[in-house]
Amino acid sequence: MGEYLTIQNGIILYFSLAIPIALVIVMRRAGRQRRILRDGVQVPARVAGLRDTGARYNDAVVAELTLDIERPEPGQQPRQVVTEFTVPQLFTTRFQPGCEVVVRVDPTDSSRVVVDRKAMGI
Repeated sequence: MGEYLTIQNGIILYFSLAIPIALVIVMRRAGRQRRILRDGVQVPARVAGLRDTGARYNDAVVAELTLDIERPEPGQQPRQVVTEFTVPQLFTTRFQPGCEVVVRVDPTDSSRVVVDRKAMGI
């Protein structure tokens, strides 16, 4: 009986810690994305690759996008960045390799990019 209570308490403790930690991670990521959308530099990008992660969110596909991003500074070569993006099922054709997309680049860390849905009319 005492062993059951220990296992039960361990499970309760695990979930009471895991859920708040997961929420903090999700909230920080969402806050970072909002900040990049607000303060980031808008640049064109070309989809170099699209990989379905297998995850779904409502009727959207969570995909890993490989993007060739144009540099805001003249004369610099495009660079490649990989980012995760939730693509609405209706718009998956707009994110196929070769398609142009609009992204915002974090001014403090150019490896962080967010697809600018508003600029793309999504």
